[in-house]
Amino acid sequence: MRSVVEAVDVCKTYPLRNSSWATFKQALLKTKVSPPVGFNALSDISFEVFQGETIGVIGPNGAGKSTLFQILAGTLSATSGCTEVHGRLAAVLELGSGFDHNFTGRENLLTYASSMGMKNIEAKAKLDEIIDFSGVGEFADYPLNTYSTGMLSRLAFSAAIMVEPDILILDEVFSVGDQVFARKSFNRVREIMDRGKTVFLSSHSPYHIQMVCNRTLYLSKGRNLFFGATKEALVRYEQDSEELGETVDEANTSDNRDDETENKAEFKNVTIFKNDDPLPTENQLVEFRSKIDSLHLKFEFDFERANDPPKLGVVIHDHLRRPLACAGSHFDGFDYRLPTVDQVAKVLISFPLLPLLKGEYEIDVFLLCEKGFLLLHHLTLSTRLKVVQESKEVGIFTLPHEWKDVSN
Repeated sequence: MRSVVEAVDVCKTYPLRNSSWATFKQALLKTKVSPPVGFNALSDISFEVFQGETIGVIGPNGAGKSTLFQILAGTLSATSGCTEVHGRLAAVLELGSGFDHNFTGRENLLTYASSMGMKNIEAKAKLDEIIDFSGVGEFADYPLNTYSTGMLSRLAFSAAIMVEPDILILDEVFSVGDQVFARKSFNRVREIMDRGKTVFLSSHSPYHIQMVCNRTLYLSKGRNLFFGATKEALVRYEQDSEELGETVDEANTSDNRDDETENKAEFKNVTIFKNDDPLPTENQLVEFRSKIDSLHLKFEFDFERANDPPKLGVVIHDHLRRPLACAGSHFDGFDYRLPTVDQVAKVLISFPLLPLLKGEYEIDVFLLCEKGFLLLHHLTLSTRLKVVQESKEVGIFTLPHEWKDVSN
């Protein structure tokens, strides 16, 4: 497998200069000048990424994610260390990064394509396709300083994916703009992945990272705390966030929501049933007997009828927020009857004779786009499960099994 991106001991330090008065005073008194204090945005970051991988980058605000992406993209120099990139790299970084806001959208696109090594004839041939995909329409001939944040984000994203990169960097982009564009964007990124290209994805949504990334880099305060399997990275991130009293954002609080974005689907009510009995919605721990009691979840939700009906998802976590099992209507090929405009949709999912073993568990529920990727609404239910068991089995849950005597 060919290495396409490598970082070796990458550091980025922003010097915080001494005040002018302190410098003057030291010079006047001929005292020793103290070295400037610096802010370490990145410290000794090393990793190697191979062709065809999709790499997640997670961490709290200020962790150094955007700084790392800028260094990989060549728009920012590292203080020390080095990076190697093999292939054409396109990046969607902070809003409008690399664009001149006094130029029109069309002029910026031509400049961008040229900077990516595209010939002028090739760039002009792509221009209409990029503008059409972005949906900015006649605004393509207006200066960028007349664009809304959503329009600017759509133009930047469209430009990056249309230059057919070998390596694509996406810094918190999937929750920008309307759902129609988000669906188009994801489909195009999927095509890039399917062609064996390399993708870096940063998102505040653990769901997005878990769905598409095979490895994930967890940054905090500029340091690499973990680089490996995505599931393990997300568990460590959530555990650290809980210890600090912080929360990991989900997509319903969106990566970069602006005034063009609105939630087109949302839960109106989610009811938990123990056998046939509905449980109160307040925060509580409810006892379930392993392999005796059944768990049912009733969803009531609404969505924009102009869009395809959303899919439903359920994830059961242990007390450390490690995902143990999931169910999705898109996995099971389940379709529900569409309600009338003045009604909400109602769906029930059942887990008969709950196979979980002794422990405490949490339930997360999701509304997803028709392809099961874009997260439209997410809830962590306040009611938690305390599973007790009479048997002596060990583990997390029981698997369906059958014993047979096959002796002659």
